[in-house]
Amino acid sequence: MRYKIIYHVGSELNVKTRADSGMLTLQDDAIRIASSSPLTIPFSDVTSVEMFRLHGLGRMLKLVCKERTVFLTVVRLNLFGYFVIINFFRAGKLYETLKQRVQKFAD
Repeated sequence: MRYKIIYHVGSELNVKTRADSGMLTLQDDAIRIASSSPLTIPFSDVTSVEMFRLHGLGRMLKLVCKERTVFLTVVRLNLFGYFVIINFFRAGKLYETLKQRVQKFAD
């Protein structure tokens, strides 16, 4: 399954944060994000997956890993990482899928 996303690697996310855009692909053992700076996150490194509403607006996912924290969401439209239209339902579906995969690797 492929998802068009924006993401940010860092400990916090606020209104002034510029997000990178990419294409997220779920592999058997890892999450792969294809972008200008590619990122691979093994499911075994992910300690938790959380979903929250950033400033009461769209759904955001927070992946807490052993070495880093990644914030991401599924988008419909992305204008330079500053203005996005979030795909609410696909973000929820991605959250459920990630939660199941991480749980499977934790057991």
